[in-house]
Amino acid sequence: MQFHILGPVGLEIGGQMVQLGATKVRGVLGILLLSPNTPVAVSTLERRLWDEPARSITGQKPVKGRDLPPNPYKTLQIYVTRLRAALKEANSPATLTTESRAYRLNVDPAIVDYHRFRALAAEGRRAAQQGDQDRAGTAFAAAIDLWQGPPLADLTTAWAQAQRDTLVNQDLLPAWYGLIDADLALGRHELARERLRPLLREHDTDETLAGQWMRAIAVVDGPDKLPGFFRAFSERVRAALDTDPGEQLVRLYDRLTRHEPPTMAAIAPANRKPRPTPRLLPRPTPYFTGREDVLSHLDTLLLHTDSPPVVAIDGPPGIGKSALVAHWASRHPFPTGTLYADLSGHSLTEPVAPAAVLTAFLGALDVPPDHVPSDVRAQVTLLRQLLADHRPLIVLDNVRDSDHVRPILAATGSCAVLVTSRQQLTGLVHRDGAHRIMLPRLARDDSVTLLRRRIGDARAAQDPRAVDDLVSLCDGLPLGIRIAAEHVAGRPDVPLHDLVVQLRRQRRILLDAGSQGDDDTVTLRAVFSCSYDALVPEARRLFRLLGLHPGIEFSAPAASALADLPLARTEQLLDILLGANLVEQRAADRYRLHDLIHLFAAELAAAEDPQTRRATIHRLLDWYLSSAINAARQADPNRVEVPPLPITSGIEPQRFHDAQEALRWAIAERPNLLAAVRYAASEDFHEHAWRLVGDFDDLLHRYGDPRELLEVHHIALESARAVNSKEGAAGLLNNLGFTYYFAKEYTQAARYLREAHLLYRELGDTYGEAMGLMNIATTAIELGELRSVVKMYEKAIALFDRIGHKAMKAHAYHRLGDAYRRMEQYDSAAKCYQTALRLRQELDHPRQADTLTAIGELHLTLGDLMPAMAYLEQALIFHHRALDERRTAEALEALATVYFRLNRFTDAIPRAAEAARLYRAINEPHGQARSLNLLAEAYHAVGDYSAARAHWSNAATLFRELNHPDADMVERRLARMSDADSPIPEPRTTPLTPRAAQPTGTDRPPA
Repeated sequence: MQFHILGPVGLEIGGQMVQLGATKVRGVLGILLLSPNTPVAVSTLERRLWDEPARSITGQKPVKGRDLPPNPYKTLQIYVTRLRAALKEANSPATLTTESRAYRLNVDPAIVDYHRFRALAAEGRRAAQQGDQDRAGTAFAAAIDLWQGPPLADLTTAWAQAQRDTLVNQDLLPAWYGLIDADLALGRHELARERLRPLLREHDTDETLAGQWMRAIAVVDGPDKLPGFFRAFSERVRAALDTDPGEQLVRLYDRLTRHEPPTMAAIAPANRKPRPTPRLLPRPTPYFTGREDVLSHLDTLLLHTDSPPVVAIDGPPGIGKSALVAHWASRHPFPTGTLYADLSGHSLTEPVAPAAVLTAFLGALDVPPDHVPSDVRAQVTLLRQLLADHRPLIVLDNVRDSDHVRPILAATGSCAVLVTSRQQLTGLVHRDGAHRIMLPRLARDDSVTLLRRRIGDARAAQDPRAVDDLVSLCDGLPLGIRIAAEHVAGRPDVPLHDLVVQLRRQRRILLDAGSQGDDDTVTLRAVFSCSYDALVPEARRLFRLLGLHPGIEFSAPAASALADLPLARTEQLLDILLGANLVEQRAADRYRLHDLIHLFAAELAAAEDPQTRRATIHRLLDWYLSSAINAARQADPNRVEVPPLPITSGIEPQRFHDAQEALRWAIAERPNLLAAVRYAASEDFHEHAWRLVGDFDDLLHRYGDPRELLEVHHIALESARAVNSKEGAAGLLNNLGFTYYFAKEYTQAARYLREAHLLYRELGDTYGEAMGLMNIATTAIELGELRSVVKMYEKAIALFDRIGHKAMKAHAYHRLGDAYRRMEQYDSAAKCYQTALRLRQELDHPRQADTLTAIGELHLTLGDLMPAMAYLEQALIFHHRALDERRTAEALEALATVYFRLNRFTDAIPRAAEAARLYRAINEPHGQARSLNLLAEAYHAVGDYSAARAHWSNAATLFRELNHPDADMVERRLARMSDADSPIPEPRTTPLTPRAAQPTGTDRPPA
């Protein structure tokens, strides 16, 4: 079975052609077969099936009788229906599916003759590069045999004719070149000559074929036959193209005839003027800054390669692609000049047709207007002949897609070519061997430099912080920085700080800044709109709805919930947005919108129908809440859940195979969940807001700074009160209290915990009452109120025992052990810890790691180093598995102390360093200072005094900021240190004694 487009479009089964219907039906099939398994927009199909002058990519007039029908969409639907029926009747493996305003032909490319041709031609090229000419010739011959006539022969539109020319010039002719080169290399000169006869009749000015012909007849007929052919060929080239044969062909002629080559004067008119050196490059962008790594890469690709490359540069709108190529090209002027064209692929005007670019380039090379051929194919041939020797740099700026530029590339094979586009030009990469560069955001330092250059160093120096804030608003987008700079420069009397505050509060100003002048097309809104307008309708809808996502980073499943589409279809649309560089892909299923592009999308979303907008937000919040519940359940099966909220939007939440997958998701989504709480409250989805915090609270506290959680806990508490949920309010008061506890604000913590305890008692919630009592006791320890805590813990244990909650009973025993340890009643502490460990091991509870750490620290306090090491190493296995940064840091700090006490300094160093890193990640300066101090002790013990000095210096700074008594001791050690000698020993500082016993669980019941 095979589909044909290299000739009449058709389907062959068992050697027989299947009847597929009328010409236009076969035309639809042919167009779809060119791009198998890819959605082809209805508008594209219409443009290719019928001539439409306003849309023609070739610039040619429509063929008579091929105008658009009155209702092209309805007519196209009829053709598609007939094609679908014909494929089904033929029992074809290909299926035709509808995707919004697009159609996709699902088919194996291996059964399409054109794609088989490309695969065979690629195999031939690889074989030739490897020196296997026999295999190369076989592959090229098999590829050429697939051509049964003009491609897409059923279509007579201007697009189809242009496509045929492109396929012949870029696919068929190179295959012939490869086959004949293989014949010549294998000594089959007569066969090569016979193959060349019909080719030269059809392509009588093709210099590659002419050179192969001369190589063949020089052997078969002798060098004496060459002068006549060469003279006739030169006359044809001059008559058809108004130029001379290239120097490469002249040199070949000289080598084959072994005498002086004919001079150009001998084969060209005496009055011919030399070709000009074109300099069409636009003026470089002022204030160009940075990009040295990309510029260096361009140097390597364009200046230091043997064969002329095609370099395709893509990136989001406003990222600086055009400025980059103009800057590079002006920095490296080619001796033979530069040909530049802006193809307006993404602009408010129609894209520039390739034919117009070819005409402009010919004019720049001094071809008179009346000598420029009207036929695109002839233009390509003429320009190719002129560029064969001239070889200027070609810059094709702002192209729409690969097809837009491909006819021009057919004429520029001898030249280095720079192409820019907002669209990823994967077609040029895969089919034409282009080198792709995706232009990243401008580095922060370069962004600051760019801004300072425009507004002036003097003004920037007045308020460096405002400069940094303005750069942050633009997030590395050069056009945004330049527009913001112009906005600031145009208001010299307004303080920079005031302008930045205005832009931060009213960020839409950034989208429209610059529109007050004489050109409103250079605003960010205008630039983004061009990319947005080029999308297919379904991709435009998804882009708008992404503006309703509370954060700039999101997952594919979250986007699926926003769009109310199946995940597979959502991923296809995200690929379209990715190809248009409107989104970035950060991981397998995670994406990011540039901050300003997200702002643009949000403004588009604001124009949505209010009912549609609210339904979309509802779906998204349902997805985040349901997914968070699934993650929390998987991470801790023993947790007590908040009262459920019915999910009515029909979303499919994220599901997790194991705790590790759930925890990784929690880490990735933590910023979005915090943003979702704020978003839900601001949009009056209070039931979602308080539950998001209540359900996800424990996982939120495993990573990052607890202080950043205070705001969302207050928001969630107000949401619970807004919907009069006393259960929610009680849980959130408790959670808020423990958030203050971890922020070391113990007085505030006690206040909220007591309020929660009273509300639990009012509700008759025994579990909550016991939890609140235990939490109050934990806070009382930090406030130095030790007398009553044992009784409170014992009462909490009794309450948990009464309701049969084994997990929390174990937790209360652990906390009671912490209290006894703080009171230096170590035997009682050990008994409580062992009871807690036994209960947790019976439940296979993940918090058994907390108890293992506590027992290890207790052994360290008592000087039992080997048992301490065993418990702590076992605890770390569980802590790493739980991805809990805080508890991992605590266990690492204790273990590093054990290794130090055992004089195993090289084992202590990496543990102390990792503990310091984790403490810094969660903004726990006390732990970070202790670990750095311990790290310095270990480095000093192994004789690395430079490292010891550096870590003691950092530790001293932190201790001093914390007003910690160890600051003086560490500073004295620094003052007495020498890089060469060990200082006089000092008493050990705090990190070499066990960390003061602290609560190891968050003890927050679900809200």
